Amino acid sequence: MSILTKELNATGKELDFRQQEAKTLDTINTDVSKATNGLIDKLLEQTSNETVLILVNAIYFKGLWKKPFSKYETYEEGLFHTSSGACIKTPLMFMRRRMPYVFDNKTGTKAVQLNYQKEGNISMVIILPGEGVQIKKFLKSELTSSKLYDILNLFSVQPKVNLTLPRFKLSATHQLIEPLSKLGVTDVFDSSKANLSHISSSGPLFVTEVVQKAVIAVDEEGTEAAAATALLIEYSLGAPSRKEEVYFTADRPFIFALVTQDHPKQVLFIGVVEDPSK
Repeated sequence: MSILTKELNATGKELDFRQQEAKTLDTINTDVSKATNGLIDKLLEQTSNETVLILVNAIYFKGLWKKPFSKYETYEEGLFHTSSGACIKTPLMFMRRRMPYVFDNKTGTKAVQLNYQKEGNISMVIILPGEGVQIKKFLKSELTSSKLYDILNLFSVQPKVNLTLPRFKLSATHQLIEPLSKLGVTDVFDSSKANLSHISSSGPLFVTEVVQKAVIAVDEEGTEAAAATALLIEYSLGAPSRKEEVYFTADRPFIFALVTQDHPKQVLFIGVVEDPSK
């Protein structure tokens, strides 16, 4: 327990998973809620009688835009066009100012970077596929990891951008055993192969569930986010001259990412907005 506290800045608690499940769940969910400023108020719904250990990791981020959107410019009756062709009524924020911008003149892909206030080195990048390109096809065949980093490293010119972006709040829960297994993490989920003897010598342990819940909210003031835990396409990326004025209207599905400004840049949080009303 002392190693958790001193070395990992973590907290350990002894809980009764068998006799006091409700109290155990309340303790875990309350701790996660506090760690994420209430964004994630319920991470776990239940435990098993066989559960002997739960490891919870939570991250929280809140950033205020360096130059916020004006609430007076937000169009409350805006329309967002989903992948299915439906039109969803949702508030659309607007700003017109210089910001980092790149485009792909072959596919029509655009990207802008919105900076947060000077505390820290994180920004939000919005990537909008070309007109008529379905978001699923874009993610599967065009936006490879190398192309994503090409975009992130080409934000050098700052033309005047007319940016339209929906106000949104998204929440998602993922079961991670399958994707982790596809990445090669398998033994820890197999009762005959897992070796967690350094955690406990009282009996064989193995992992039966990995759950991650993530929430992100974006409005005129900034971003609040929390998480508790290929076809080769040739891009021709570029940027307009500083004097040029461009339009970036995210009224259809787009990708967002929280990115550090280190070298190399690191993606901390990434997701897709397909319906900002949900």
